[in-house]
Amino acid sequence: HQKYTEYFSTMVKGIKTGLFDMVAHLDIVKRPDHPVLDTNEEDVELVLESAKEAGMSIELNTSGLRKDIKQTYPSLAIIKRAVAYGIPIVLSSDAHRTMHVGYQFDPSLNRLFGFPGLQLAQYRQRNLITKIPQQ
Repeated sequence: HQKYTEYFSTMVKGIKTGLFDMVAHLDIVKRPDHPVLDTNEEDVELVLESAKEAGMSIELNTSGLRKDIKQTYPSLAIIKRAVAYGIPIVLSSDAHRTMHVGYQFDPSLNRLFGFPGLQLAQYRQRNLITKIPQQ
């Protein structure tokens, strides 16, 4: 899918600038009838490899669960690949209203706990702190 290729190419360029600590909205361009991994697996792998090389984390954004897509950004299939690369995960609800803070964190964390090697990340003054969660 050409739009996805353009999006991921731009994302890799952003990663390589060194200006960012975390990759957010990794597959926000996805559409229900065009799964990202079905058409652009190599592009996703390049994003993950670039993020790993840059020492970045990946955001698991639960806001998509509140929207028509009904999926996290990125999909859990992509998060599973990120964890396999050793990339830490930051959980985010991307809340624009107080009632959305922490939206669906418990079920999302329960799914994440099933990924061997999971590291959860947080930042303090742009310093990455990782933790291997205790279930």
